[in-house]
Formats: sequence, C-alpha cells, structure tokens
Amino acid sequence: VDTRLPKAATGPGQALDLLAALNWVHEQLALPEESRLSELRNVDSKRVSVLGNSGGCFPCIGLALELAKRGESNKVKGLLLQVPLIFPRWTLEPVDQMLPYNRRFWAEEVFRGMWSCYACPEESNKRNLANQTPESLWADRDNRPDLFALGSTAGSLLPKAPAMSILTTEFDFGRWQTDEFAKMVKDAGKLNDYVVMVGRSHTDANPFDKECETITKQMFEMYLS
Repeated sequence: VDTRLPKAATGPGQALDLLAALNWVHEQLALPEESRLSELRNVDSKRVSVLGNSGGCFPCIGLALELAKRGESNKVKGLLLQVPLIFPRWTLEPVDQMLPYNRRFWAEEVFRGMWSCYACPEESNKRNLANQTPESLWADRDNRPDLFALGSTAGSLLPKAPAMSILTTEFDFGRWQTDEFAKMVKDAGKLNDYVVMVGRSHTDANPFDKECETITKQMFEMYLS
C-alpha cells in the first residue's frame, strides 16, 4: 500500500491513507468468500497485520495511534516494523548527523503530521504549529522541548495500540532512536519482540536479503499468524 507524500498529506494524512486501505480490506473480508478479490480469499479477518520498512514505518505507527484513538486496534493483529526510521523524543537531534534535507523532512512529517494530531489536544497549539515552518520549528527547538517529545505522543495511546514487533540492524543509522522507541512500546506492554540483525546495516533489511526474509517470516509465524 502506498500513501501520499508528507507535503500532500497534511496532518495525519498518511496514517488515514493506511486506515482507508485497512477498512477496505475488512470490507472485502466481510463479503462471502466467492465475492472477494482472489488475493483475499481464505484470509482470516482476525489475522490482518501491517508491515512497514524504513521510513514507511512512520505512517504505520501513525496508523497504530489512529486506531488506538478510535478504539479500533482490533482491526489488526499487530505491526511488524523493519528498520524503522522514527525519532521518538528529540526528533531532529543530533544536529551534526543530519543533513538540512533530513531536518526539513522530519519537521514536516513529524511535527505537522503525527505530533500535532496525537500529542497536541489544544486547538490553539495546533494552529500555532501549523503556522510554523520547518526552519522556525528547528530554530525554536530549545525553547519548546515539548514539541520534540514524541514520547508524549504515545501517552495514553500506545497502551491501546496494536502490539508491535521490531526488526533492526546492529549498525543501522537510526538504531538509537529505534532502541528508545522499542523501550517506549515495551513500557506500554505492546512489544512482542525486538530483534537485531548482527553485523548488518540499514539497507540490508530488505525483501531480497535472505536473513531478513527468514527472520521476518519467523516473527510473522510467532506473533501474527
């Protein structure tokens, strides 16, 4: 499933795109077997799961929080996140390791997307956030640490979200953020497993890598089947 890009999908647009696809799957599964698309025949509606890879994990987590907010987490059995690029707390740190493009990308997607929708209930704050540019958000980071604490996003939602399984690599450039996010999910009682591929890097976790494929299948069989 593809989603709109961050600039085209304002607010939680990417998460809502995934939700629309998920609802369509369940609509199909509610039909008699012979009326479904061939790919969805013999599929159990109680075993629908979501898999995200790299930056694609971000809207998947947004979907999980959206389901939690709506009380609809039972629509998926769980999430499997491969080498997720997520910045749970100080989202744009460390400065010296991020290019301006990356800072702009995360500011647009994180702050205007997930944070403003799931961790900012006050309408005035949402409006203030929407009026800021990625550059002004970045410049104001020391004065508004709350803006950067995606941990507050989880808050009351993560414990209500679907369970998650996380696969990362030893030398992933987003490893420290993934470690922290995994701890957040574990503290919320929603972490099925956290697996680290030893001696591997971010790009090794792809559908064409045999080790990644094997571990992914094992995690699906253990937690999502």
